[in-house]
Amino acid sequence: MIAHSLLISSETQLEKIALEIAEKLQQGDTITLRGDLGAGKTTFTRFLINSLFNKSIEVQSPTFTLVHEYVSPKGKIWHYDLYRLKDKREIRELLLLDFLEKDICIIEWPEIIEEYLPENRLDIYLDYMEDNLESRIVKFVTHGSWLERIKDVSK
Repeated sequence: MIAHSLLISSETQLEKIALEIAEKLQQGDTITLRGDLGAGKTTFTRFLINSLFNKSIEVQSPTFTLVHEYVSPKGKIWHYDLYRLKDKREIRELLLLDFLEKDICIIEWPEIIEEYLPENRLDIYLDYMEDNLESRIVKFVTHGSWLERIKDVSK
């Protein structure tokens, strides 16, 4: 597990990071997104999914539906938002465990299912800067093959 961070000050920079990561995505990949409300988790996901489709499609937070499915040129993408889950037993209803390591899974608020997450994944933390709420620290924690795959992201 290796971590490195980037400081960004615009959505354009977040979009560039999402595009670079989308280029490296493969079937069976899992990306988790962590951070406070409004930190940019769904915005990052929208940029990533739109880059996979190479066009603008509607990508909304699945806060109330808990999951959205997209069929991209790279295969199925499952976008989960686990913010409202109170009991990890609820994940069985979402079929999340069926798709991990099979399809591309993007999981916002993954803390409740930490023990089920695959060993090969990319954890992305989006944190506000205390002195500038427009800027973000984007921290990547790599597991498995992700260390090699993102070593040149936004360099």
